[in-house]
Amino acid sequence: MILKAFLAAGAVLLSLPVQAEPVNGDLCLPMEGWAVVARWNIGAGARSVREGWFRKEYNDGGWDKRKAGDTLPASGDGTWLRNSFRGRSKGSPDARALFSGLPGGALVFLNGVEVNGAVNGEEVPIAAQYRKGTNIFSVFYAGHGADAVQVPAVAITGLSGTGRPKKPSVLKTWRVRTEKVEKVIPDSWLRAPGSMGWKIRSSSIPSLCRGWLPPGPVCLKAGIDVPYYWRGRTVSLFLHDFPGEPAVYLNGKLLEERLASSGRFDAGKILKFDGRDTLCLVYPGNPPCEPGRDGRWAMAALRWEGGVRLPQFPSGSTIFTDFSGGAFQEGARQALRYVSGLIALSSTGYQLEWSTASSPGQSLAVAFRPAGYSTGLVACWSASRYSSADISRAEGNMFARVAEFRRNSSASWWVVTPPTVGRKPRLPANERLGAANRKFMAKAEEARLKVVPLFDVMRSALKRQRRWPAQVEWSSDGGELTPHGSYFMALIILDTFSMP
Repeated sequence: MILKAFLAAGAVLLSLPVQAEPVNGDLCLPMEGWAVVARWNIGAGARSVREGWFRKEYNDGGWDKRKAGDTLPASGDGTWLRNSFRGRSKGSPDARALFSGLPGGALVFLNGVEVNGAVNGEEVPIAAQYRKGTNIFSVFYAGHGADAVQVPAVAITGLSGTGRPKKPSVLKTWRVRTEKVEKVIPDSWLRAPGSMGWKIRSSSIPSLCRGWLPPGPVCLKAGIDVPYYWRGRTVSLFLHDFPGEPAVYLNGKLLEERLASSGRFDAGKILKFDGRDTLCLVYPGNPPCEPGRDGRWAMAALRWEGGVRLPQFPSGSTIFTDFSGGAFQEGARQALRYVSGLIALSSTGYQLEWSTASSPGQSLAVAFRPAGYSTGLVACWSASRYSSADISRAEGNMFARVAEFRRNSSASWWVVTPPTVGRKPRLPANERLGAANRKFMAKAEEARLKVVPLFDVMRSALKRQRRWPAQVEWSSDGGELTPHGSYFMALIILDTFSMP
């Protein structure tokens, strides 16, 4: 009965009115009352980043032409060079590039993807970046003086699809353009709606931490278009795990000069609710690549209330967690950290801790006895591509673990259903999971277990996200949670725990 009541309440809580969903901006709306930034528009002081000079699709027809060996004019901000060659086969595992005249420290891209290890006079494999048809090399020289650097030449080998030796293709004539870097992010960028024509979008921050950006300030920008019926509510902006100490702006208003990783801000009085609101995070230089803080789990979200609803457990509770099989993954553990972070940013008094003894393949015979805990959270998911046999085996293991724990503890037990797989709700794996999930829910009710319905809520979101301004992946085709999927899991856990 508890499960039925939960699902009835959840059906109302987790649904969004179709006509009220926004069509602009960079948000996804996974649950009622939540809007999560799904992608960032990358605006840097460097003009090349804003216009995507290293992208394959960029049109460099207006650039100057220079031949290999020509001296480049001085440029304090650096110089970009582009060249192309034709690929006649779909794949060339032996494709390699040999640069001559390439200065140290130059950055090399092929079809917009960085070519690691490109140095002067040594062959470097390019099979991973190579494509059939037009291939574009982009090379960046950092700031240099007059007579300091020359235009390189590059020989491409291993392109034959027949297995017979082929004469190397030598690229000598390049398109050239000097870089131009703004020393500070203009105020107009912080207030202007939309992406301003910037060509680079990213759902995550680590792409900025590879060292390829020309030196200069960086602006992460997201268009904010929340449902119109949020107007008049107390809206909170949550920021989690951002690297460095960026400045935070909402519609050009400074919220925080130096964000220390995470924070919560009142946004209701600043938002205009007209589909043209703008969130910007500004770094004075390239975002740092700090160990453990490369921005992989950085997340920004808005909630239509001042904070999250707190769990129905007493403050100071420690929840015993047992994650095994496919649930023993970084994304699931990160979800618990998000839960703690959301609570900490919403309340200064309430505390919730997690305790776990899980490890891959841990047998029940040596499982930690959760005595002394009032609440337990168990997740045992298929660790493969979700065949019917794997799903059934994982379900059996989950109920076996709960039964074992019940014999050793009087704790209240919750079980977490697995996430969806990939982007499409009707993938074969999701169909199998859906059929198994219906049986699981009935069995859980019979066993009087409380359920965190991860699969049901994520699948509902997958079906609705075609109407959102931006779409995201909750998990990979193998069931690995993405950062957005991990954050979604945290929201579902919090929502479930807050119900009476």
